[in-house]
Amino acid sequence: MLLWYDIVTPGTGKTLTGVKLVYWFVQMNKEHAHAGGVHRQILYCGPSNSSVDVAASKCSCRRK
Repeated sequence: MLLWYDIVTPGTGKTLTGVKLVYWFVQMNKEHAHAGGVHRQILYCGPSNSSVDVAASKCSCRRK
């Protein structure tokens, strides 16, 4: 069985793209919550735990 992450080459910006998407979803959530809406959670998934760890370490919008 061939999965999508078996054929994607490293260094093509996948993690950075994911981090930018998370950032923009966080910004949209803040605007929506400020307007009286419900604050939603964001779930980031990756092919391995280490890939998600790398994305979380690069995400400047994560809680400390």
